Amino acid sequence: MGQTTQEVGQGSIFSPEERRSIVRSFVAAYLRGDIKVTFWSQPVTMLSTNKAITPAERLQTKAGFVDMISIVSGARILSAVTGTAPQFSSDELVTAIDALFRAIVSLRSGGFIEGEFLHSPEFETRLSTLEEEVASIEKLLQELQMIIRLGRSSDSPP
Repeated sequence: MGQTTQEVGQGSIFSPEERRSIVRSFVAAYLRGDIKVTFWSQPVTMLSTNKAITPAERLQTKAGFVDMISIVSGARILSAVTGTAPQFSSDELVTAIDALFRAIVSLRSGGFIEGEFLHSPEFETRLSTLEEEVASIEKLLQELQMIIRLGRSSDSPP
């Protein structure tokens, strides 16, 4: 018996939030220049057909990729015709996130992404813990400064 889309999605190892987080990390690293996508700059052969992808097809693929980055990042490129920013619906945003996630998986598996954009979950947890500890130390420091000020004011002669 066939499975519904919802049943198939339940078996995914990444939740929609995790895929969104991966895409967010990728887009941020891409915009910072921490990663480079090399698919556009070199000859590529399709595995399924064993045919070379033409430069025009690579350019078209890059344009679609940049469009997805623009949608996901919230960039608003002015329309040459109307001079206004295109609006994207939430469905288009979700579709762009999903498509970009698939592109990231494909590009990574083909060795077309140079650089790192993901951090280990352990790193994120340790960073959160460190931030909490720093906040706690800052609070203690403020309390200590207050005690020192109160001590000085009570030591001064009337």
